Amino acid sequence: MEPTSQETSPSFTHQYRNKVQGCKSQMMIYTALLVLEITCTLVLARFTLSLYRLLQRRESKNQRVELTRFSYRREVILRPLQR
Repeated sequence: MEPTSQETSPSFTHQYRNKVQGCKSQMMIYTALLVLEITCTLVLARFTLSLYRLLQRRESKNQRVELTRFSYRREVILRPLQR
């Protein structure tokens, strides 16, 4: 007597459950690795942005400044207050 299409053998059901369980465990591992990759990418992006901003500030401080008036004297000139 052959099994009908509605009947399934116990070994087929067992194999199907094993495949489903394996697929679920692989999906959990994949999801965990994906979350880890996204987290590391965000940390790297934040570090890169902060490094870029730091270098931009450093370059702006090293730009040449032309002075309009310059004096080598160091003494203080005292002037009377105007009333």
